[in-house]
Amino acid sequence: MYYNYLFTGSPRCGSGFVVRLFRNCGINLGHEVMKPEGIVSWLCANRHLKTGFEWGYKMYENREDKFDKMIHYVRNPKDAIPSLYMENKI
Repeated sequence: MYYNYLFTGSPRCGSGFVVRLFRNCGINLGHEVMKPEGIVSWLCANRHLKTGFEWGYKMYENREDKFDKMIHYVRNPKDAIPSLYMENKI
């Protein structure tokens, strides 16, 4: 299937913000799930990522052929690392 947009980046680096921003502009993107115009998902950052989740690797296996625009969002690592640490703290 063909979609307009794929936004990807690192975890905890703004995917939720990107989805809200584009939805406010009338573009129907999904957050970690495919919507009519595309998806915002850090899982798409690496085509060889095998997550074991239904919505992980298998869904994006051939994504290069599915998206018109692929955009990579970034966040300053100094801001992202504490956020990742808190989310993954055991």
